[in-house]
Amino acid sequence: MATSSGSASNVLRSGGLLNVRKQQEGEEETKEINHTSHHMMTCNHQENNFHLSNKKAIYYNMKCYYEAIGVNPFDYLPLTFHIKEGDNDKEFQRFQEVFTNPETNTILTKYPNLGNSLWIVKPGENTNRGCGIQVSRDLNHIRSIINTTQVYGRKRTYIIQKYMEKPLLYKNRKFDIRCYALTTTINGNLQGYFYTEGYLRTSCREYNIKNANNRLIHLTNDAVQKKSEDYGKYENGNKVSKFFVLRYHIFHPISCRYRTQTFRSIWKLIMSS
Repeated sequence: MATSSGSASNVLRSGGLLNVRKQQEGEEETKEINHTSHHMMTCNHQENNFHLSNKKAIYYNMKCYYEAIGVNPFDYLPLTFHIKEGDNDKEFQRFQEVFTNPETNTILTKYPNLGNSLWIVKPGENTNRGCGIQVSRDLNHIRSIINTTQVYGRKRTYIIQKYMEKPLLYKNRKFDIRCYALTTTINGNLQGYFYTEGYLRTSCREYNIKNANNRLIHLTNDAVQKKSEDYGKYENGNKVSKFFVLRYHIFHPISCRYRTQTFRSIWKLIMSS
């Protein structure tokens, strides 16, 4: 359930759950405060949560975090460019140099799994469910995307990231990982709890970098996948327990050392984020 940061802060101030119910049309809203039996309040969205859900904001927050602990952000994040002013932006000029001469970029040469031809372009603000995300290997196509700087009368910036061309796959298809955590603070004591089960969302089309335009191959969002006639064909609702995926890779004929390093790296990244 989505709530705005404003409504979340109202819940925090109220000391209980805020239940807003509209009566008949034209009548005023009535507010009812529901206190839990243990006099604690719960909410599933936090104030200023755009710092995590906004693609532009999460990039800057993670970049600042890794710089603060003294490591190169792009050892953990895809090589990223934030374009604010279309192709006149200096950041786009930097991207264009990397796009044209990928062999001169230290990150791309250090991580060959990233490849050097595919890039993913995302709206910087106010989007979800895969809206506006495109994968491309054509510079003119990318330029045409980022030159759309006004959308519905609002300023639009863009995140351009290096697309990982050789990702870890599940049965030759892409997946993403959904993890859940609970944070509590009681008398100023902040604690976090990690839900160990979680699940993965899968694509219903086999991975193929030759077809950059097929969103069913490259985006695992439910809002994208459910439009396919193959939605749910391989897994119920295109969902699978992460333990099934772990077991699959244990018996899959890939290097044991590579497999172990991969899952340790995933776990380390989750715990440090």
